[in-house]
Amino acid sequence: APWGDDIDLANNVVDVELKDLSSGASRVGISTTGTVISIREDSGIISRCSECRRVLRDGQCSLASCSSYEGVDDVRLRMVLDDGKSTISLIVNKSASESLIGMKQDKISSHIVENGTMAFVQELRELLLGKKLKANGRTIVDEQGAMLLSDEVELVEVDSVLAATELRAKWGVI
Repeated sequence: APWGDDIDLANNVVDVELKDLSSGASRVGISTTGTVISIREDSGIISRCSECRRVLRDGQCSLASCSSYEGVDDVRLRMVLDDGKSTISLIVNKSASESLIGMKQDKISSHIVENGTMAFVQELRELLLGKKLKANGRTIVDEQGAMLLSDEVELVEVDSVLAATELRAKWGVI
């Protein structure tokens, strides 16, 4: 290869603007940044098919070829990211979800049992809505839009004083 060493695809991530992801082809090994503008009510504990790992709907797998309807509990967060030009659906896997919210699956489960799913989702909204996130993973772009399947997310700290100063300068406000 002209670049010399082999590329470690597990650690090779390319920064791509969100607007380019939402209008381009499906990609792997990308990183993008956006503001959380929505958190879906189906965030939290989900049940997956023990054979194909698809999310069960009403206790059933959508694949006719799966013979087992035994569910395996898992964690995921579903959000929408926005960069001011485009939006993308974001699905965050278990380990990244646990890391982002600082709760393991057993604690999330007990929290939902005690307080209900909507209370859990509302706490997620209070924690994450309006915050800037950096997400790594792969995108799927089809007729339904763009979706980022993320295996790593982190909050991006924003200097609000600097951001306000930049906005005032951009808009010509003193």
